[in-house]
Amino acid sequence: ANAQSVTTAEDTAKAITLTASDVDGDTLTYSIVSGPSHGSLSGAAPNVTYTPAANYNGPDSFTFKANDGTADSAAATVSITVTAVNDAPVANAQSATTNEDTAKPITLAATDVDGDALTYSIVTGPAHGSLSGTMPDVSYTPAANYNGPDSFTFKANDGTVDSNVATVSLTVTAVNDAPSFTKGANQSVMKDSGAQTVAGWASAISAGPADESSQALNFIVTNDNTGLFSAQPAISSTGTLTYTSAAGATGSATVTVQLHDDGGTANGGADTSAAQTFTITITPPPTLTINDVSQLEGNSGITPFVFTISLNPAATVNVTVNYQTLNGTAATPRDYTAVSGTLTFTPGQTSKTVTVNVNGDTTKESNETFALRLSNAVNAAIGDNEGLGTILDDDNTPHMTVSSTSLIEGNNGGLADQRLGVADDGRLHHVRRDGSARRHRLSAGHRNADVPAGDARSAIHRDSSGRQPQTPAEPQGARAPDERRAGRARRHRRRGRHRRRRPGADDQHLGRDGRRGEQRNGERRADGKPVERHGRCRDGELQHGRRQRARQQRLRAGQRNADVPAGADEPGHHNHRQRGGDRRAH
Repeated sequence: ANAQSVTTAEDTAKAITLTASDVDGDTLTYSIVSGPSHGSLSGAAPNVTYTPAANYNGPDSFTFKANDGTADSAAATVSITVTAVNDAPVANAQSATTNEDTAKPITLAATDVDGDALTYSIVTGPAHGSLSGTMPDVSYTPAANYNGPDSFTFKANDGTVDSNVATVSLTVTAVNDAPSFTKGANQSVMKDSGAQTVAGWASAISAGPADESSQALNFIVTNDNTGLFSAQPAISSTGTLTYTSAAGATGSATVTVQLHDDGGTANGGADTSAAQTFTITITPPPTLTINDVSQLEGNSGITPFVFTISLNPAATVNVTVNYQTLNGTAATPRDYTAVSGTLTFTPGQTSKTVTVNVNGDTTKESNETFALRLSNAVNAAIGDNEGLGTILDDDNTPHMTVSSTSLIEGNNGGLADQRLGVADDGRLHHVRRDGSARRHRLSAGHRNADVPAGDARSAIHRDSSGRQPQTPAEPQGARAPDERRAGRARRHRRRGRHRRRRPGADDQHLGRDGRRGEQRNGERRADGKPVERHGRCRDGELQHGRRQRARQQRLRAGQRNADVPAGADEPGHHNHRQRGGDRRAH
């Protein structure tokens, strides 16, 4: 048998033909004595194939012998050299599982029979997530809210060749996501406002991602002041807030709200949102008030009296209140124009005005008042329900003058002509002997007022300042003695009927010094005539003293004559307008 040497590359089979010689020329047969240590032989000797072991390189050998049919030859050795060849690395496939929305660390793996240092690269990335990190240590993060299968591929390289492409198979396990919502505004209502409904208080209500859209939702609502409510705050699954305050209650409550779903908490899931809070405040009703207005009336046209109605504090709902004017010493339509209506304060408004038109005039009179009254407030309380309007008189005090006059009595009596001058509109108080009075209105100019001669007392007046009354003068043109005695007798008889009567308020008028006095029945002067006290009037009024009650006559600036028939005890008074605006009283 002939020894021989062969060479083959790593992982490469080598065909080998065994040989031997025989001097006899016999036919030879071959057999393997010992096989190779790092490979294998195949085929029929003498034609065999040596296949080195996978990835082996280095020396190897096997032995064989020949036989001529009678005797074996000596064993011969076939020496084999397996030359090294670089082997590609092998990337290892693997599987991994993670929860939804949870990152998963993964270490890529590969082998290399040559022991070469390997590097890794991603061939295709995941379809439902992302990879991060430095290979072979990577982190897989599934897409938000994704659950289900996913995968990516990679390969290794030994510096010469790439490995096969390996797949990392991923499973993302479903996990329930917490529901979410957006809270509404804090609430503030007046006490005793009844049941409250706030539609859409909670918005953007979500059970979670699309795969959780079928979950059932409910709000969990608690508060720290349950006594404030007769019906506790609650929120429907659609976000409508409802509550009812307790009767008469005021105060504030902090309300805590969470949204819950039925997705459960498996695999670390969450079925309840984070807590959110808001406040509900029950407040006393705002208060309505009205101011007083005081100003001059003016001499003509209208003067606006502007009343301000205030609401404090501003309301969060509409507030309404009715208003109307009421007469005081001022009356409508003479002094002002009546108004009525309803004011509406929208949320945030705190002030409204109402205008009352006052009529101007030139009549001297006392200050007058009227009221603007508030009523029937809705969503507010009335703190001051009435504004007082004071009409300040701005007219001058009238002035009056009295002329002197005389008349010869004669046998049949006559008329005494007395002229009264009034600078401005005013009143004349003409007091009859029986105590009654009549009031006549005089306007500037010349008018006549007829006074019975010898039967009435003269009058006094005060000027515009109310000072220095004129001293009464005896009437001019006294009657003849016989007529006077007859007149006195009649008066004495009449006084006798009233002798026991106590003086009363109707007997009183202003005295000469400007103070009130009274005329007493039966009181006489030294000459036997009855005593009659006279006084000045107020505000341009002239009072002509008589007994018992009084009547007033209104004068306008100018003069009047008072003609009274001689000897008459109770002259009549009739006003007749004369040419040029004069008026005569009888």
